[in-house]
Amino acid sequence: MTSDEAKQKLIDAGLILEMLGQGDMARGHISVRMPGDPGRFYMKPHTFGFDEMTMDNIVTCNLEGEKVEGWAPRHSEVYIHSEIFRARPDVTSVMHAHSTWPLAFSATGRPLKVYTPGGAAFCDGLPVFTDTNDLIRKKEQGAEVARTLGPHSAVLLKNHGLAIATGSLEETVVTAYVLEEACRVQLLIEAAGSALPEFAREDIGVLKKKVTSPEQYVINFEYLRRKVRRVMDEISARFKIELPEFKLTRRRALLDRLTSDPFVLAAAGRHVAESGEPRAVVVERVQRYAGEIVPAFNAYVYFRIGFWVAKTFAKMAYRVRLGYTDTAALAAIEPSSTVVFVMNHRSNMDYVLVSFLAAERVALSYAVGEWARIWPLQGLIRAMGAYFVRRNSGDPLYRMVLQRYVQMATEGGVPQAMYPEGGLTTDGRLRAPKLGLLDYMLKGFDPKGPRDLVFIPVGINYDRVLEDRSLLRRGDPAAAKVGFGRTLATTTRFLARQLALAVRGRRFRNGYACVNFGTPVSMRAYVAAQGVDFRALDDIARRPAVAAVGAMLMARIGAVVPVLPVPLVASVLLRDPARALSELELKAAVQALMQRVEASGAHVYVPRTDRDYALTVGLRMLTLRGLVTEDDGLFRANADDLELLRYYARSIEHLVE
Repeated sequence: MTSDEAKQKLIDAGLILEMLGQGDMARGHISVRMPGDPGRFYMKPHTFGFDEMTMDNIVTCNLEGEKVEGWAPRHSEVYIHSEIFRARPDVTSVMHAHSTWPLAFSATGRPLKVYTPGGAAFCDGLPVFTDTNDLIRKKEQGAEVARTLGPHSAVLLKNHGLAIATGSLEETVVTAYVLEEACRVQLLIEAAGSALPEFAREDIGVLKKKVTSPEQYVINFEYLRRKVRRVMDEISARFKIELPEFKLTRRRALLDRLTSDPFVLAAAGRHVAESGEPRAVVVERVQRYAGEIVPAFNAYVYFRIGFWVAKTFAKMAYRVRLGYTDTAALAAIEPSSTVVFVMNHRSNMDYVLVSFLAAERVALSYAVGEWARIWPLQGLIRAMGAYFVRRNSGDPLYRMVLQRYVQMATEGGVPQAMYPEGGLTTDGRLRAPKLGLLDYMLKGFDPKGPRDLVFIPVGINYDRVLEDRSLLRRGDPAAAKVGFGRTLATTTRFLARQLALAVRGRRFRNGYACVNFGTPVSMRAYVAAQGVDFRALDDIARRPAVAAVGAMLMARIGAVVPVLPVPLVASVLLRDPARALSELELKAAVQALMQRVEASGAHVYVPRTDRDYALTVGLRMLTLRGLVTEDDGLFRANADDLELLRYYARSIEHLVE
């Protein structure tokens, strides 16, 4: 067995123990000897639960109980493990837990009887350590536990729990399970009254040989491993997704890792020295920042609830279409790569739309602005794997915490989605990129490391952006501010109107919403071609290099923005807003514009592959909204809503010019 195989089996053992209820929050611990070095062992780290072990956070200890490798803290009760390993060369794995039924049974002082098949494993005795009910935090105490254990596979710690010591992880896990069951059944039988005598010792000895065979331990361990991974296997089979280990790490573990990160601690130290603030105050602020940022990904919420909500809402609001996709290039991405979807930001529906369309391949982690930190959105967004960002924070301490989280997620292979523009467009045009998150990713990118960093350009467009008027008002410094009450009233009227139209059978969805996926950009290939290593650049030299990447990505995004019916019709009508056009004239002009943008390489979405129908759809949407008026078969732009028409035309103006 290799070291990585031993660690992976230790991780699986932890998942099983947590499923079996052995965890007691983060207090239980399990270990396995290092292959090829019996004087060292791998161990679950302190402050982490059984189900939170990863290849990255497992610690290595020696027989003195010292941590010799790993960034995470070691358990104070390490001496249970080190002293048993020292006393018992035959032992490969040790586990300690505060399991409910063995703990209760340890307080009775009674011998364990063989009332279950698994109980036969302990027919030669189950010793009880009675020196103390305190934590085993000294070598001497650990040595006493080892002496009490003797040659057995398990020992009860009175009013404390149990310790298991066996020749394999499989045996340790299964022994913990059967001991729990044996204690539970005996306590239930004794609570019910007198029990029949045990079977003859000879019969029990025969049973013991059968239930303690190495083959039985492996069979039962593998069953438990399959069971605990069944949800993830189902997700993988259904959605063709392998969830990164970092994404599955519990939030508490990520918080601990982030707040103990050397770069974060160094930034906190500098802040204390420069500001004179007490260290405790600064540490509390770091913890608060980490708490704001770190998500709490929940696979069930993402794939069962989030996917269903996103799909249902998107299809209720729009005719959702997946347009152009560079399928061959996307399929050629190395599976180990960290993939980042970079997209234009037109609407808050972008989150819903892309998550829904990409969900069969990837579980995305978004950077979300502070606007969403309200109940109940905050909890749902965190469970979906998104993280919150203070977009304009000038606090260097906050920026370091955010930077390290982004870098950890990127190094961990978490698929991410980001908007280089840094916010919603308020006039319909593509905006210049903001470079903060991009800089964090690039400055930590190792082109020779195990993971490539791949950006996938995503273009999004809508026939109607639900919040279009609000966005235009936000971008107009002269516009009067609208209070919450008016916003709520407007939203209520809109929903009531949609409901009334639906009842009368006259409701149309808000036109088409389309997403295009462009050709991926490999940063490994990019830095090789440009001869640049972002890690080697100081802040001043790195800024233009990152800006060049940002500009390139925005150009790639712009090239795949879908050309939809409403922007096409709006572009034609705005050439001469006062002029009235017949439907035939509009069709001819829109057809010519389609051919022009297609010739430039743009991707036009033509509903039902019918160009006449595309015009009908675009014109109907604009007419229903009153942005275009019809008089005697002639159509012209509504003079009161020219800016709103420009908003839609600007979404493709970079493709038209």
